[in-house]
Amino acid sequence: MIHLNNLNLSFGDQIIFDNVSWHIKPRERIGLVGDNGAGKTTLLKTLLGKGVADSGRIQVTKGVSLGYLQQDALQLTGGALLEELIASVAEVAELEHEIYALQETLATLAETAPNYESTLKRLGNIQHEFEARGGFQIEMNAKRILSGLGFTESDFSKNVSTFSGGWQMRIALAKLLLQNPSLLLLDEPTNHLDIQTMEWLEGYLQNYDGTIIVISHDRYFLQRIVTKIVLLDRGTMTEYTGNYTQFTAQRQLMLEQLQQQFERQKGEIAHLERFIERFRYKASKASQVQSRVKQLEKIQRIVPPSAQKSIHFYFPQSVTSGRVTLEMENVSQRYDNKTVFSNGNFVIERNDKIALVGKNGAGKSTLCRLIIGKEEPYSGNVTMGYKVKQAFYAQETANSIRGSNSILEEISRKAPYLEPGKLRTLLGCFLFSGDDVHKPVGVLSGGEKSRLALAILLLQESNFLVLDEPTNHLDE
Repeated sequence: MIHLNNLNLSFGDQIIFDNVSWHIKPRERIGLVGDNGAGKTTLLKTLLGKGVADSGRIQVTKGVSLGYLQQDALQLTGGALLEELIASVAEVAELEHEIYALQETLATLAETAPNYESTLKRLGNIQHEFEARGGFQIEMNAKRILSGLGFTESDFSKNVSTFSGGWQMRIALAKLLLQNPSLLLLDEPTNHLDIQTMEWLEGYLQNYDGTIIVISHDRYFLQRIVTKIVLLDRGTMTEYTGNYTQFTAQRQLMLEQLQQQFERQKGEIAHLERFIERFRYKASKASQVQSRVKQLEKIQRIVPPSAQKSIHFYFPQSVTSGRVTLEMENVSQRYDNKTVFSNGNFVIERNDKIALVGKNGAGKSTLCRLIIGKEEPYSGNVTMGYKVKQAFYAQETANSIRGSNSILEEISRKAPYLEPGKLRTLLGCFLFSGDDVHKPVGVLSGGEKSRLALAILLLQESNFLVLDEPTNHLDE
């Protein structure tokens, strides 16, 4: 299906691919994993031809189609949702337009007209091809996919530009699923999905007829979808057969064996070096020394496993709030004629850790905005506790990050009390490593801005955190 032959790619001193070869077969379910910066997204873009390796080549079997869902924020424009989805299946849409045009032409022709028979034959051929490509099921399939991804029938006629960033990602995913490419490349597809939608997507992908390569920080999603794991690590690629649990077991065993081999080789090298150093200037041992020098030169050095990174950072001190952090009494919220929820009553106390769950559209984000005071309730009271200092994270928080400052400069401005080394460590938690910290914030993608916004938020002096989907774009 697709062959990667001896790919090499470096960014400065960082090796991304070191003579990588890979054969992607039909109907495989592949999870692509690796540390931040290992080159997972770069590999997908290279498969698409959007990235060029320093050397090597990619061979794609004729007729193989590729579809890609990027993890970065999108801004879609166009017409109504359902129409845009159907139009995304370009070849089928063109056939449908030709059918309508031929039907209109036939309606104006008499049966005795010279081109009547040829037009009728052409219409028959086009209708046959349209049917073979599933054209008569396109609208039905489009509606099924949209419903599975959480859209309601009333959404079908809405303009795609009116949907928020998370919903636009769902639209992009819906288009891909409807196009049904031979190879589906998914980069963090579960970002912005609730539990019900994620379960639907899992079922859809399990029955998908093509090949799937997925990057995901959600190990449970990988566990249920993939039958093979491909690990990118320090420029190399290793394949593991099985699901995520089987991969971790195989990986752990391999690392233990590699560590043992490294220790044995280290002892052997040390023994040879001691002998060479001891007898280097003794004439009677010259031949033995030379023999060991040659033996030492021939040894292929084993690279030890990478040490597990441990991240430590500290929340800044804040004042201690009163026992009650927040109280809601008989709170209702509605927009025009739509009631989101009504008669909400609860108390949040200091040190509570609360998970807010519910299906898509249940009002979770609305409730968050009421809690932190970004919205006023339709009825009822929201009372903040004594000395409560709140901090709120939502997807739109990232929109406030602008300007020419670098990532490191921007976070330093927000936390001048932390030294650059500790800030770099924190940024590493949020997938900014190496020279990435010197990128201007103005050129960051939506996902990068989201991660930086979350890092900055966690450095604020607050004693009440409200986080709306904070793990989107984060790895393990």
